[in-house]
Amino acid sequence: MVAPRLHFHTMALRAVQTNQSVMSHLTRVQHGFMPERNIDQAEQVLNQLQEMLREMRNTLQAPPPSSFSSVHIPLK
Repeated sequence: MVAPRLHFHTMALRAVQTNQSVMSHLTRVQHGFMPERNIDQAEQVLNQLQEMLREMRNTLQAPPPSSFSSVHIPLK
């Protein structure tokens, strides 16, 4: 059960880093630096962030993987 939780935390970290990228693009727009280009890039990054969030939601809704600890093998 550790692996799915670790994967989920990794996805959350990626989402936070992606959000920082959006903030950089929007700060550039705010200061008038290549606004058209930065808006386009922010939109692309937001689309990626939305896809990451969908993946995170799917991970939460997926049934937990079966583990070998629940399988009982009789000893002879």
